[in-house]
Amino acid sequence: MKVKIQNHIASTQNHAQLYNKPIRLIIRSNKIQSLTLNKSSWKPYKALPVLEFGSVAVDSDVDTIEILPNGFITQASIILSKDDESSIINTKTNER
Repeated sequence: MKVKIQNHIASTQNHAQLYNKPIRLIIRSNKIQSLTLNKSSWKPYKALPVLEFGSVAVDSDVDTIEILPNGFITQASIILSKDDESSIINTKTNER
């Protein structure tokens, strides 16, 4: 799971830079969805899949992770947990 999320974040950063589009990652209970700005509102970004984790709970210390074309990414901790085990993924500004 951890590697899957790290790869998704890297892919999202590549898309943001390649297509010069800001992208938001929204983390809710057991899924991560990518949104992109379409006119004046944020819509699901169909170029990137929604990651679903079934019985693994996924949470973050921030509501939205912003990924900008210049490489900026919101500093955040993404927490994966199942039963008594948990793991944390930290994003860093300009992580690349």
